[in-house]
Amino acid sequence: MLDQRAFEISMASLEKLLVEQLGLHEELLTLMQDKRRAIKSGNPTQLTMICQLEHEKVQLISEMEKQRLELIGRMTQMIEPNATKPKRLVELAAIMPQEQRDRVVLLREQLRGKMKAVQQEASVARRATESLVKHMQSLIQTVTAVSTGISVYGSKGSINTERARISTLNMTA
Repeated sequence: MLDQRAFEISMASLEKLLVEQLGLHEELLTLMQDKRRAIKSGNPTQLTMICQLEHEKVQLISEMEKQRLELIGRMTQMIEPNATKPKRLVELAAIMPQEQRDRVVLLREQLRGKMKAVQQEASVARRATESLVKHMQSLIQTVTAVSTGISVYGSKGSINTERARISTLNMTA
């Protein structure tokens, strides 16, 4: 038999947890956008700080997700003691009172949307980082080739047969 009071407490905890997860994903999205700007501006100090904050948010989200899964597992056991796997959130929402069901389903959809936005922003930051790394590798290869006298491709796409030597090289970042 379902302990209605315990189930209601669990529903309230689930709703609170979803609100907290949504807030963390919003913060993570903002950090991802800041990270993209830091990459674009070439600010390594800011980028390092943002990456550290991003890591902390991801850890918090991971812990909250574990709590959510445990809570859903307990709620499933309250409803169906012999269940072999936890019910989905929408299945649990279906037995909640209408007002709470609507809030939980709305929070679920908002959270999914925010997670998708974070995923897209992470993809943009990854592509920007990859592009920057390729650019830096190209610069290093060019400087190395010029400083050692090894021929490189010319502006017309063919190998430049003229050897160039640099006796001194002064680089600043």
